[in-house]
Amino acid sequence: MARRAIFTYIAREHCLDWISHMAKAPTQTTGEPLGVISRIQRISGLSQFFRDTAQLRYAAVPNHSLIGTGDAAEVPAEGTAVHPRAGP
Repeated sequence: MARRAIFTYIAREHCLDWISHMAKAPTQTTGEPLGVISRIQRISGLSQFFRDTAQLRYAAVPNHSLIGTGDAAEVPAEGTAVHPRAGP
């Protein structure tokens, strides 16, 4: 028997905690937290999932997107990278 995921108990706070976790927790491959672009991509994917399921009116999902583009980190402007070893 297939198990069904129920998303009705997921709140916006759960999503925001997940976003915060991605920015701080080390990944298995690099040992560093995800970069800004990777976080934006994952947030975008989850946001799209909630929009799609809400539009399809599935019974076991929220009827609106819990997160949006404003919840993602901003992409740093070119030339603003900080290089700790660069001297004056």
